[in-house]
Amino acid sequence: MDLMSTAQMLGNLGEFVGAIAVVVTLVYLAAQIRQNTKAVEVSNLRSRTDRNIGHSRFAVSTPGLISIYTRGQRDPSQLNDEEYALFGTYMHSILLDSQEYHQLYVRSGVDSPFQSRAAMDRGLLAQLARRGGRQRRIA
Repeated sequence: MDLMSTAQMLGNLGEFVGAIAVVVTLVYLAAQIRQNTKAVEVSNLRSRTDRNIGHSRFAVSTPGLISIYTRGQRDPSQLNDEEYALFGTYMHSILLDSQEYHQLYVRSGVDSPFQSRAAMDRGLLAQLARRGGRQRRIA
């Protein structure tokens, strides 16, 4: 074997090893992307759960809010100014969370495994269909 043949063979071997290294790197990167996507999904779910818990804690720790919320959903005109402001603020925070969740879903397709997007939509529409929800939507 002459020097030219040896150089050609070594060049071919280098290309082959390089190609295998590229394939291994791509497989590794695909696995890392999958793992990162799962971590982001879990983080989003945890964030959503934390906010829902926050709404619940706020509702039970704010004296009279549950009564105000219930009366406001039925007929917001029966609330005084302070109650109406509290009702509106609470409804606004719920709607902002729903809007953010919707945008997250639309832009990334991320959905909670525990509650389908359709169930979220039905719940939000039910909130907005009540008299208090319609009034807050208009205001």
